[in-house]
Amino acid sequence: MKKITILIILPFLFLSGCNPVVENNQGKTTKSQSASSCEIDTDCELPADYAIRSNCPYSTACKDETCWVVCPMWEHQTIDQGFVSYDVECQSDHQCDCSGWDSQGQFECNCHNKQCSAFIEMIN
Repeated sequence: MKKITILIILPFLFLSGCNPVVENNQGKTTKSQSASSCEIDTDCELPADYAIRSNCPYSTACKDETCWVVCPMWEHQTIDQGFVSYDVECQSDHQCDCSGWDSQGQFECNCHNKQCSAFIEMIN
């Protein structure tokens, strides 16, 4: 019963205004390691260890023909009935600032598909 309750509550925590906390538990992948190649985002598969995490709605991105795990940025606004979450839109990289999630500056923060995202790790 506890597992079911946790699975039901966790998505609501994110939607209720909790900002994701970006952690680098796996370590950065370097250019010398083999990475998955791609042409479009759907060519990339999200690793299971990111899919099960609840601290960010992780997804994948194809950047420079390489697959990446990304954490898209979201803003939250309080309204009369609760919170509203919306993506942080952008037209170029210089419009993006991920320091609210990545206070140590560990990750690239780029505009991808018109949404600011922290590029967490290359997918092997």
